[in-house]
Amino acid sequence: MPCAFTDNTKHIDERATEPTGFRTKPHIKQVIQRAAALSGVEDSVFTMSATYQPALATIAAHERTHLQPGDHAASFEALDTPPQPTDALRNAVARHQARSKLSPLEAYFDSSGPEEIPNYNRVADSHVASSSRVPVKTVEHQ
Repeated sequence: MPCAFTDNTKHIDERATEPTGFRTKPHIKQVIQRAAALSGVEDSVFTMSATYQPALATIAAHERTHLQPGDHAASFEALDTPPQPTDALRNAVARHQARSKLSPLEAYFDSSGPEEIPNYNRVADSHVASSSRVPVKTVEHQ
C-alpha cells in the first residue's frame, strides 16, 4: 500500500532543539501515533510535517493584501499622485525635525503646550527635583 506521508520539514537544514509540547485528547494522540507508525516516522516528525505547511500558509495569508481591481487602481493612483500636504502635516514634520535635534529629555519637555503632555508641570518638576544634573527647559504656560 502506498504511503501518503511526505516530510515537509526534511529540507530545513537545522538541528531540532526547540520543544513544542502541547496537550491533546487521547483519541487524537492515538490517531497521530498510528499514522506515524504506518508512515515509518516518529510522532514528532509526523506532527511537525503535518503542521508546517499550514503554518506557512497562515503566515503568508496575513502578510498579503488582496485587492479588488478597483481598489488596486485606487491604491496605485494614490501612490502615483499623492495629495498635497496639509497644514497639520507640515506642522508635525516641523515639530519632528526640531525635536530630532534635541536630546530625548529636551524633546520630551519641548512641547507647544501642557495639554500635549498629561501632568506636564508635575512631571517637569519631579525631573528637576530628582536630578540636578539633568538640564530641563523651563517653559511658562498660561
